[in-house]
This record gives sequence, structure tokens and C-alpha cells, in this order.
Amino acid sequence: KESRNTVKRACGNGPKVVDPQQGYNQKVGSEGIISQLASELSNEFPKKYIVNPGPTQIRNKSIRAFIILTDFIGSGQRIEEYLFAAWRIRSVRSWNSFGLMPIHVITYSGTPKGIKRVQKHKSKPIVHQVLSCPTINSAFDCSEKYEIYRICNEYGPWQKEQEETLGFAGSSALIAFAHGAPNNLPTILYKRVKNWEPLFKGRSTASTRAIFGDHQDTDTISSRLKRLREAGITKSGWLEQRSNDGQLLILFLAALKKGPRYDDILSRKTGLTLPEVQAFSTLAREWGWIDKDLHLTDDGRNQLRHARKKKKKQSDISKLAKLPYYPTMLRMPDDLSS
Repeated sequence: KESRNTVKRACGNGPKVVDPQQGYNQKVGSEGIISQLASELSNEFPKKYIVNPGPTQIRNKSIRAFIILTDFIGSGQRIEEYLFAAWRIRSVRSWNSFGLMPIHVITYSGTPKGIKRVQKHKSKPIVHQVLSCPTINSAFDCSEKYEIYRICNEYGPWQKEQEETLGFAGSSALIAFAHGAPNNLPTILYKRVKNWEPLFKGRSTASTRAIFGDHQDTDTISSRLKRLREAGITKSGWLEQRSNDGQLLILFLAALKKGPRYDDILSRKTGLTLPEVQAFSTLAREWGWIDKDLHLTDDGRNQLRHARKKKKKQSDISKLAKLPYYPTMLRMPDDLSS
């Protein structure tokens, strides 16, 4: 709120941590989990993090960063509305313009469309994300993409706006969390219709929760390499002889063969988190496998060629050593035969 004096200043308490927007619906979604994480940080580092402070606390404690925490940015509408609400307050605009309180948005993931919408706000928020969200448009080639659109429109539940069959505001996001699926998924994935049973009924992921986790096993990496048209690497036997980090590094190099080469796009191609993409970029650059523009050097291309070469299977000596020895032919000793 703002004071009614001649000089308008922010006043009152901070926003509620969890505030259901619909009075008749008191269900708590992912905001409850995010709130708990923020509270745990505040309890562990009380001098560094303050959860939802009001204007008085901001002034008295000299708070110097305004952070919005969320699990997912789909269309970007909710974060944008929050920023507009804050931007109406003169004190917030003043703190921000003088560089006293930059605005940060921290999210686990987000669609490219949603991230751009948030970044365009007048406050110029700095967006941080862990994993770039794949969409129908970014994850499939033209023929597959249009076939998926056809299936969504033909079997998906009827929506007032046709683009809503691809998720809220046409997001077409392809991501779900252990705590639930966002409404930015195509509706065919979470709404039941006569001829179609959804994967996440009612946007609940309880029945599939066991499969959630960080999947970076050899089979997953192989399927991603095939999608990048590197089936030769999966058939050569190279992956089985390398550590998980080595497999991920060759996957990263395979994604760099063809542009665009932005971090968020590489994350979607490989399934790597953005910090992992940045770490592999630094490592490959130090080893001379890529240049400053993330283009493969001759050494980098040689690494891919080497990985495509078929490797000879090595016999497992440890297994052979356990087998009992017995002769396959019997003959008379030399001294007796003479």
C-alpha cells in the first residue's frame, strides 16, 4: 500500500506467503512447497533472507534485492501481474531506479515464451532458471510437430480458444513435476474426454511419481544422441566404456554440431541443466574442443569421429580366471612315447 500523504511512500505489511486467489477454492499448489523452501532458507540464514518483508522491514534492514521464487514460468502471466502490482508503488520504482533493489526471478524451469514475457517488464528483472522447458515446437521436427497438433485438436477436450488445447495461452509445455503438472501442458495430457484417458488426470502426478528423478543413465543418453542424429555413437560401444561425465560431454558436443547454440536451447536438446551446460562449455573451451562462439573445432569434431568408431569387445579376464581349468586333449607324455 501507499501512504495518503503528499509524499507517497510504501507502507503496510508484505504480501501473504500463500494466498488463494479464489475464496471458494482453498487448495494449495506448488506455492506451498516454494514457501516452505523459502522459509527453510530464512531460518538457516536469517540475516541473509527475509520472507515477504513489508516496506518498514525493507527500510530498517536495508534489503537490497527483491526475489520472486517459483517452480515454473509457463505463459509468464502470473509473474508479469505480480511485477505490475509492485511497479505501481512509487517506492518500489524509486528503489529499483537507483539500483538499490534489483528484481530477480528464480525458477526451476520456464518456456522461452514465458521467460521473454517476464524479461520485457519495465523493471528489467533478471531471470535465473535451472532447466529450459521443452515445448512441442522445440522438441519435434515439422512432420512430428504438426501430427501432435492434429492429435491435440482432434482428441483434446473442447476449449473456447483453440490455442488453449495446447495449454494455457498456447504454451504447449512438455514438463511435469513430482508435485503436479502445470496447466501449460496440452489439455489432452490432464483432462479426460470420451475417447482419451489423460496421463496426468486432474494434473496429478501421484501415480507416476516413482519415475521422477535425474535420469542421466546410458539408455537415456543413447536416446538423446539418436535424436541428435548420432546413432553411430550408440552402436559403437563407446558409451559403455566411459564414465557418466564422459557420456554427457560427448552428448553436449553432439548438440553443438548444428545451431542455434544458446544455453537454453542446448539444455532442451540434451536434457542437461543450464549450470551443467555452462560447466561443459567451460571445460570444452579449455580443452580446445570448441571456440568462444561454441562452434566445434577440429579437435572437437575428432572427438565425435572417435566416439563413432566401433570398439572391439574386450574379454572379461576376471570372469575367465574363475573358470576351472581342464585339458581338452589327452596325449602321452614325451618321455614315455620315446
